[in-house]
Amino acid sequence: MNPIDDATLGNGVSAQSYNRSISGLSPSTDYKFCAIAKNSVGTSLGVVETFTTPAATGAGPLDATITEQSRS
Repeated sequence: MNPIDDATLGNGVSAQSYNRSISGLSPSTDYKFCAIAKNSVGTSLGVVETFTTPAATGAGPLDATITEQSRS
């Protein structure tokens, strides 16, 4: 796993929504992502989600915004 960046997703008591923009993606490619939470108690992985970028349009690398809704 390669983290995009460190960010605060809440206080660890309730589910939080998040989004991240990424660029330079390859066309027609499956990507996976999840939130990773770390605190003094340990590390927890969120649900692993998948998305597929659209086919090439000749415009170069693709950009995407990932939005994960709160889960309880």
